Amino acid sequence: MIDKESLDRFYGAIVYDSSGDKIGKIGTVYLDDNTDEPTFATVSTGLFGTSESFVPLLDAHPDGGDIRVEFTKDQVKGAPRVEAGRDLTPAEEDRLYEYYQLNGGGTGTAGSARPAGPALEAERAERVERARLRRHDHRAGDD
Repeated sequence: MIDKESLDRFYGAIVYDSSGDKIGKIGTVYLDDNTDEPTFATVSTGLFGTSESFVPLLDAHPDGGDIRVEFTKDQVKGAPRVEAGRDLTPAEEDRLYEYYQLNGGGTGTAGSARPAGPALEAERAERVERARLRRHDHRAGDD
């Protein structure tokens, strides 16, 4: 199981499929907005790693400094194309869950999965704090 506390060591790690074939390197890990647990990772695929495919981290496990996922290389390469580097919409997450034949998805949630990493998490926390301060300032002006 890949947990949030161990994410930093897996950025850039090599991902192998269920039969041991190399898929590519991890680019971005996505955290579920509801559980805050890693749910997807983008993996560089295609010629010279110019394309990124989403792969679920469900049942993924560390293999030394690398990661092994429970899907085939062809499955990952054939996954629906979703723009990486931004929050997944519930509809995009649903497409990925459906493609990989997994339970869950983004339907009915307020956002579904977001890119994570030390810099992204710090930036997100700063945005949340700025929004909180703006709301507080706005309320103070209503007195």
